[in-house]
Amino acid sequence: MGFLDDNGVLYFGQRIKLYITGVVSGLVPTTRKVNNKALSGDITIDADDVGLGDVKERLGELELGEYIPLSSLGAANGAAETDGNNKLLLKHMPGGVATFEVVDNYASLPPVGDPTVTYITEDTGESWKWNGSSYTKITDPVVLGETSSTAHRGDHGKIAYEHSQLKTGNPHDVTKTEVGLGNVLNAKQATDSDVGDVSGLETEAGTVVGAINELFNSAPEITAITNSEIDALFPVT
Repeated sequence: MGFLDDNGVLYFGQRIKLYITGVVSGLVPTTRKVNNKALSGDITIDADDVGLGDVKERLGELELGEYIPLSSLGAANGAAETDGNNKLLLKHMPGGVATFEVVDNYASLPPVGDPTVTYITEDTGESWKWNGSSYTKITDPVVLGETSSTAHRGDHGKIAYEHSQLKTGNPHDVTKTEVGLGNVLNAKQATDSDVGDVSGLETEAGTVVGAINELFNSAPEITAITNSEIDALFPVT
C-alpha cells in the first residue's frame, strides 16, 4: 500500500476540489423555477404549463381507455375506416348495401367498372352493372305513353277510377235508343198510391168492383164449336 508525501497530499486536495466543482456546476439551485414551480420538490406539469390548455378543454376528461388505438382501424372488432370525404369505406359495408354512382351518359361510364357499384346514366335514367368485361343494363326507366310497353299517366288513372265508382245518375248521358229501347214510352207505371182506393167509387152498377163483376156475369157463355158447325160454315161441294 502506498502513502502520500506532502506534495502528494497537496495534489490530492486540488484534484478533489476540481472534481467537486465540476459536479456542483452541473446542478441548479433549489430556488430555480419551471413555469413558476420551485425545484425544491417534485413538480407536476399539466397541459396549461406547456401551452396546450385549449387541447385539454376540447378533450374534456377523456380517460386513456376511451382512445381508439391505431392498430384497431380496419381490424376485426375494431373501428371502421372512412375516406377523404368522411364516408365509410365500401369494404366495411354489409353485402346488401348498394353503392350508386351517377354519370352523364353511357359514354361517361368508367372503362373498367366496379362490380360493387350500380351506375346510373343521367340522360336516360338507366341503371348499369359491370359484369367483369362489359356493362349490363339492369333496369329500364318508366316511359309514359299509350302503348303496351309504356306507362299511362297516374292522374288519368285516378280520374277513371273515381268515375267508375259513380253509382247514381247517368254520368255518360246514355239515351234509351242507344240501349235498344227507342220504342218504349217515357211513361210512368201507375202504382196503388197513384190510383188510390177505388173500391168505394159509385157507378150505375153500384161500385167499380160491382160493375166489373156485373160485366163478367152478363157476358154470353162461350162453348166449343162442333165439327158439323164447321162444315156448315165451310160447305164442300
